[in-house]
Amino acid sequence: MEGVTTLATMTPSQKHTLQAALECAKAAGCRILGTGMQAGNGARMIVVSNSHNAAAYVVAVDGGHLTCGCPGGRYNRLCMHRALAHAFLVAEDNAARQQTQQPEKPATRPAYRRDQARGYNNGRAISLWR
Repeated sequence: MEGVTTLATMTPSQKHTLQAALECAKAAGCRILGTGMQAGNGARMIVVSNSHNAAAYVVAVDGGHLTCGCPGGRYNRLCMHRALAHAFLVAEDNAARQQTQQPEKPATRPAYRRDQARGYNNGRAISLWR
């Protein structure tokens, strides 16, 4: 996958850290609440629920890296919010690849180009590791 770092391209330590963060997110009931674009710079934003209260944290796709405003994210630790956002991006990238592999259907609207999609990082990898 060229758009998002996958388990195949991670070290064993990174895989373990990611899996542990995803398990914490699942146990805490965290989920993706929505996505959008940041006004001004157009950065992609993913809103992830917080496990402790009704608040949510924003994970930003910033220059090919995922950043989170939670306490763990401020210290550059892999938090469960970044891990969940990464899993969301991987699933989204897989779905986009499956759609491009399906036979062409007659277009009823202008053709869609993947490189013009919101959040696509101009062909550069999106990684949660610095």
